[in-house]
Amino acid sequence: MYPYMLIGHDVTIKSSKDPTLEGRSGRVLEETKKVLILEEQGGEKSMVAKGICTFSLRDRSINGRDLTHRPEERIKRFIRGRCRGW
Repeated sequence: MYPYMLIGHDVTIKSSKDPTLEGRSGRVLEETKKVLILEEQGGEKSMVAKGICTFSLRDRSINGRDLTHRPEERIKRFIRGRCRGW
């Protein structure tokens, strides 16, 4: 699970079940439970389903299925998992 918010970060789609999405990159403008809204070069906005893609962020590969929760829920789940033994 990726515990951080993606809004404002630059991401690249490394692979996807939809071949038209592969190689696209841009800044994340909005993040919902299942979708990222990217602003690509030239100002074009595109909606990308998280669950079918693998993303590259800061030289790190992230499976989109690890992102399929609301950002605030991912952070809560991550913290609860880390603090469970306390």
